[in-house]
Formats: sequence, structure tokens, C-alpha cells
Amino acid sequence: MKEKIEVLLKTLGNAFDGASLEYAHEEGRHRISLKLPNVTHRLDFLEAVVAGKDPGHLKRLCKQVAAHLQHSPDGKPKHLLVKGDGIHEEF
Repeated sequence: MKEKIEVLLKTLGNAFDGASLEYAHEEGRHRISLKLPNVTHRLDFLEAVVAGKDPGHLKRLCKQVAAHLQHSPDGKPKHLLVKGDGIHEEF
């Protein structure tokens, strides 16, 4: 599991220059706070998704998350939930 968490953090960190990442494991979720200079996004990966995917698939998921955030640059913080059926935006 540790290797998979490292893949998540490394892939997201590489996608956003100058971002800082904070990781926390909560019940049923892996929470990552992506702190950019002007906004902080919250990303929740369900534990079942991380446990059930290989590192290569997790890397692709992180790239999809990064693309989602980069293609909606409205300056507002986003809360994304990554589930088995895709990426969902929570409010």
C-alpha cells in the first residue's frame, strides 16, 4: 500500500509545479490536500480503489485528476472523490 500512496503523491506533485501535498488516511479514504499558491484542492481516493488498482493504473487516475483540475481553472477550491466508476466532484 505504501508504494501505491507514493505513486499518488509523486504523480500529483509532478503535475503541479510549486504545489505542496499533505496526505492523511481517514476511514475508508486516502485524503490528499493539493496546496497551490492561490487555492487548495481536496482529493479523496476511496480505499477500495487504491487497494484494487496496480500502481500504473493509479498513475493514470492521478493524471485524469490533474487534467480535471487544470481544465477548470476558475480559481475556486475543488473537492474531488475518486471512486471505482470515475472522478466525482463533491460540494
